[in-house]
Amino acid sequence: RRKGKDKPVIKKALVELEGGMSQPYAAYMKLRSKLRMVDAYNVTGPIQYDMKDCKASTDIPITLQLELGKDAAPLSDIPAPKKMGEFLYIPQSLEARSELQQWRTKRPHQVPTSLQEKSIAAVQVSEVNATMCAEQDMSYMREFFSSIE
Repeated sequence: RRKGKDKPVIKKALVELEGGMSQPYAAYMKLRSKLRMVDAYNVTGPIQYDMKDCKASTDIPITLQLELGKDAAPLSDIPAPKKMGEFLYIPQSLEARSELQQWRTKRPHQVPTSLQEKSIAAVQVSEVNATMCAEQDMSYMREFFSSIE
């Protein structure tokens, strides 16, 4: 009830550190030190992408999977870091990446035909509709497009 009326509300949910719903936190704690060194991106939250032929795009969030009793997927082994100047570089194999990342690397890239030649000369600009431009950028844009008012 809100202000004396029945209204649908989303119940506040805190992270369960112990008990029956603590599986996501327990899984994270097991992987925490390894996650510092590996890119283990997965669909983590409610935003879903319905991509053709990509099973990972329709997965429910990992935290919900864990709450429903699914075990956390193991992370792959991390190769030894290589020193590159002042930084450490840790290459990752395709198998070490999430199912979603693997799918993205296999799909063909879609590039506009004018850019397939990799030449700026192949790009044609034509005036179709008026475009909004921030006032502070107007003088710069007029250098290239004299018809801007």
